[in-house]
Amino acid sequence: MLAHTDATLRSDIDTLETAYEIIELRKPVAAASRKGISWQGPLHAERIVDLAKIANDDDVDYYTQWRRNVESIAQRAAIRDEDLKHRCGRPTKTTKSPCSNRPVYVPGRGHAGGLGCTRHLTAVEREVVARYFYDAVAHHDCPGCVAESGIACFTDGDDPRKLRSVDGAWPPTRAFAGEEVHTARLDRVQL
Repeated sequence: MLAHTDATLRSDIDTLETAYEIIELRKPVAAASRKGISWQGPLHAERIVDLAKIANDDDVDYYTQWRRNVESIAQRAAIRDEDLKHRCGRPTKTTKSPCSNRPVYVPGRGHAGGLGCTRHLTAVEREVVARYFYDAVAHHDCPGCVAESGIACFTDGDDPRKLRSVDGAWPPTRAFAGEEVHTARLDRVQL
């Protein structure tokens, strides 16, 4: 039993020393995991060693990569938060006050596409948005779930192993008229 404990401790110490060497010698560390997900530091020693093993020639050291990843994630969060601030603004039927619901998603423009929420869309707008969602599924492959054109996106209820990261993050989905589509696929539609 002591021999096993000793071997485990030696292995842990070796991993810590290797991680320390990677950091101190500024060896390259991959920007994302094997599945393509960006990481935020600090990381455990095993993770640093693993990311160093999969690093490419164009990857940079741990601290530089950490700053880049944190900045990239913060930028994505700021863009998402700004997009989610938009509101329908169209008058409600009863009080005529501006509607506070989120507008529908417009490919390439997000929720800032100038349309109302699903409740306040005109018939023409509803047809246009439905066409975006239909065209995305019918004519474009999905980089998020690797669904081929003509096949609906795989969503949370489906096999999660089919999901892929897009630009270092899991792609969100948007739904309209019963169709749930990843935003990475919707944004491939030409307006």
